Amino acid sequence: MTNESVISKEVRARIRRVQRAMRKHHKNSALIVSSGIPKQRSRDLVYSFSQEENFFYLTCSQITDSSLIVFSDERKSLLITPEISKEKILWDGKGEAPERIARRTGARLVFSQSTLSEVRKALHSQVDWLFYPNEMGQDGYSMARELLATPSHHRKSAPIVLAHLDTILEPLRLQKSAFEISRTKSAVQTAWEGLKAVRSLIKPGASEESIALSLRHAIERQNSAESFPSIVASGPNAAVLHHSPSSRTLRDGEYLTIDFGAIADGYASDVTRVFSIGDKLPPTPHREALQLLTETQQQMVSRIRPGRVWKDLQDETEELLLKGLLDIGLLKGSLPKLRKARAIRKFFPHSLGHSLGLAVHDVGALRSTGDAKLLPGMIVTVEPGIYLQQGTKKVPAFGMRIEDDILVTKKGATNLTRMIPKE
Repeated sequence: MTNESVISKEVRARIRRVQRAMRKHHKNSALIVSSGIPKQRSRDLVYSFSQEENFFYLTCSQITDSSLIVFSDERKSLLITPEISKEKILWDGKGEAPERIARRTGARLVFSQSTLSEVRKALHSQVDWLFYPNEMGQDGYSMARELLATPSHHRKSAPIVLAHLDTILEPLRLQKSAFEISRTKSAVQTAWEGLKAVRSLIKPGASEESIALSLRHAIERQNSAESFPSIVASGPNAAVLHHSPSSRTLRDGEYLTIDFGAIADGYASDVTRVFSIGDKLPPTPHREALQLLTETQQQMVSRIRPGRVWKDLQDETEELLLKGLLDIGLLKGSLPKLRKARAIRKFFPHSLGHSLGLAVHDVGALRSTGDAKLLPGMIVTVEPGIYLQQGTKKVPAFGMRIEDDILVTKKGATNLTRMIPKE
C-alpha cells in the first residue's frame, strides 16, 4: 500500500466518524472546515504558513484558500477551492493539486472564484444543523456570521441551528488512531535525534542561544521542524517557565533545562530534560530538588491509566511535591497549613501536563475541566516542575522540569519518550 493510500484510508475513516457523530445531533447536518489563512507580515511578505488543525485533520493537506463541507447523510463531501491563476503559479508554484485532495477525501471538487458563494449554495440545501469554525476570515466563520445575523424565519432552507465544530471534532481528535500514534512516535524519534546531536555542546562556556540554534538545525536536517521554539534555560533562567534562549553562558555546577519537540506529518512531540553542567556539583538543595522531581515524575507516569480524573492526578502531584519540598527544607511549616495556603503553587505553578497531537497543547479540557478523564488513545504529557525565582545565598534561584509523552492504552499507559535518558 502506497503512502498516499494509507493517508487516504485514514482521512476517509475520520470523515465517516464525523458523519456518525453529526447524525447523533441531527440527521440533516453539515460540518465545514476551512484552511488556514496566510498571515501578512509586511506588504507582499507573509509569515511561514501554518495549516488550520481541523482542516488538516480531515484532509492531511497544506492547501490554502479552501473549505471542506462534510454532510451527515450519503451526499458526497465538497472540496471548494479557487482556480489557481498563472500569475500565482509563477510566484508561488502550483502547490498540492486540489484533485489529489479530492480523491484522498472522497469529495467532489468545486472550483470557484468565490469559495464563500459556493459555501452558501451548498448550505442552502437540506441542512438543518451546521458545525462551523470560529476563526475570523475563514469562509465557514463568515457564513455562520451571516446566518446568525439573519432572522431564522428569513433563512428559508439554510441551517437554523449553529454549533461550533469542536463539538464534533474535539472528542475524535482526543483519541488517536494507530496512524496518529505512529506519527507521534516519529516526532519523538526526530526530537531524540536532534538532542543527541547537541549533547556534546552542553558544557561550561556554551550559550543558551547556540544550543537552541544547533538543536533547531539538527531537527530541520531531518526534514522536520520544531513543534515550538525550544526552551534552553540555564541556572536561574530556568525559573522562568517559558524562557527564551539568551546569550547567557552555561556555568560549571548549574543545571540546564531543555524543553523541545519536533513535528512528523503534522503531529507533535514535546519533551523536557535536565542536564548537569560541567564537573562541579550543583548546590545540595538543587540536587535534592532534582531527585524529588525525578521520583515524582516517575510516580505520576506510573499512575496514568484509563478512567483517571486529571484533577486527581494534579492534586496527587502537588501533594508529592509539597511533602518532598518540606522534607528537603525548601518549604517550612506544618503540612496542613501549607496545604491550606496552597504553598506548592509558588514552586509548581502549572498543570501536570496537557494533551498532545496536531498541536503541542492539543484539544481537550484537561487543564480547565476538573472532571476530565483519561481515555484509551489519548496522548498526554506528564511534566511536573520545581521553580524558585527568588533565590538566597544558600539556595540560588533555579528551575527544572521533566516531561514525557504518554499514550493511554486500554489497560494502562506507554511512555513514548522512554528512550530519551534522564540525567
